[in-house]
Order: sequence, then C-alpha cells, then structure tokens
Amino acid sequence: MPIYRRHASKTAEWSGRELVPSPLAAESDSEVWFALPREGDGDQIWEALNGRLTETGLVEVRAAPALAYGVAFGDRVSVIRSAEGSLVVNEIRERGSFGAFRIWLGEDEALTTKWKSVAEKYRELGCLIDVYSEKLIALACPEDRITTVRDALESQASESGLIWEESSFPPSAL
Repeated sequence: MPIYRRHASKTAEWSGRELVPSPLAAESDSEVWFALPREGDGDQIWEALNGRLTETGLVEVRAAPALAYGVAFGDRVSVIRSAEGSLVVNEIRERGSFGAFRIWLGEDEALTTKWKSVAEKYRELGCLIDVYSEKLIALACPEDRITTVRDALESQASESGLIWEESSFPPSAL
C-alpha cells in the first residue's frame, strides 16, 4: 500500500523569532509528487512538494525536500497527471540555483529541543528552512553558500551529534 508524505508547512525563513514562509515558497500554486526509491519489497513512499507552474508547462519546486533525493528548491520538473488528478514528477528538466541538505536531530531530547536554534543558525547562513518534524529539518541553500553550509554542518555534527547529508543527489552519486 502506498505511503504519502505531505508537507504541512511552506519552506521558510527565520525572522529572528520564528519561521515565516519564504516569499518564493509563498508563490506556490501547486503540489507535485515524487516517488521515492523502494527499499526491497517495501511500500512505495511518495513525497509531495510545493511548486509553481511556469509559463513553459513545467513546475518549479518551491520546497526543500525532506525525503526525496536528487531534487532541490528551484529545480524545474516535468509532470504528468495521475488518474486521481495529482501532478506526478516524471523528470527533472532544469537545475535551479539551490542545493539541498537534511539534518537529522535523532532521538537525543537535548538536541531535538534545539531545532529552533538549528533553524536559526542555517538561516543566518542564507538557507531556507523546512521543518519536517522536530527531528528532521530540510535546508535549501544557495549555490554560493553550499561549501560554507557543508563546513558548518560538519563542525556542528562533531560537536553535537546531529546527522546530516547532502540530498541534492543520491548518496551513490556523492
């Protein structure tokens, strides 16, 4: 049986006190579904991301993916309409100007209660934030900040125990 994961929030910026929808994410006018790779005989998992229809008939992703690999905020994707009417991604057509990271804060309560400070830190580095849960945070980071963000994640991981990965591409491609 398929499992559907829909984001309840829009990708956001840290205002200094709270997360507020990014103006780019607020322009979303559609939702697109990405099929995640199956693990063995497991159920098919799908992740819905916010998007904006373009004049060329493509959808520009306006979300930081928490589960899907190989896609990032700003990528343009071609879609087909499912029998149920949902837009399903069938190809990434153009790469945008963002990289994608995800941060797993794990089971350590001391770390998961700090999700706001983690979000604030990476917003200060220019990232857009999507808090999937208190344990999982997705980042959309401008290309010119990817090295800085990667270095900060490596440093923070060694200090705090958080786990991170670059998710713009499948782990096998890194």
